Amino acid sequence: MAMALLGDSDEWNLSYEFDAAVPVSGIYLCTGCGKELTARKGERFPHQNQHRHTDFKIPVHWRLVLKTAVN
Repeated sequence: MAMALLGDSDEWNLSYEFDAAVPVSGIYLCTGCGKELTARKGERFPHQNQHRHTDFKIPVHWRLVLKTAVN
């Protein structure tokens, strides 16, 4: 499920929870810890067991920071 971080709900302002479908190929940043990951459109973001924070109260949300040409 995606949720808008800013007022406009374009691809730069959405964040995605674990196991959501990757909407566009690119580099995504975890807003909770700053870790980056490269993902292709149609793949799934890491399941909650694959990416955890030491503080379990901090949610895992992925946000697009760089689009890539690979689809």
